Amino acid sequence: MKKIVPVAIAIIHDKNTGKYFMTQRKEIDIDDIGYGHCWNFPGGGIQWGEDPKDALNREIKEELGVEINILALIPRIFSPIRNNWHGLLICYLCEMKDINIPIVLNHESMDFGWFNLEEIKKLKTLPLAYDVAVEAEKYNSIISV
Repeated sequence: MKKIVPVAIAIIHDKNTGKYFMTQRKEIDIDDIGYGHCWNFPGGGIQWGEDPKDALNREIKEELGVEINILALIPRIFSPIRNNWHGLLICYLCEMKDINIPIVLNHESMDFGWFNLEEIKKLKTLPLAYDVAVEAEKYNSIISV
């Protein structure tokens, strides 16, 4: 079944290194063939009646075991299509509340890392991940996080 899914995405930035946090997908969803082991920005679907910022905080806690500060909405909606899935990505520039707290990945991811734009460009990512990073970088420089 084809569906459109609103998704809240955390573009977590470390202002000290200039790098962005990404996770590597672990499992291949039967409806998402061809996208296993891709790198992506953490986040997830917004539930009925849920505020996108609340969804993002919930998803990051579930996926990474950490808390974030949401700094700003990136003023562009991304619209990737994968097989029968069409996402509307609502992206937020974020930072870790405490960079020293260990990341604890849930069942969705197999790895994580911090990457600059050039490194992200070379990774096998989900569609539009590099475009999201470029937009975050532009907006990040505007607000001087």
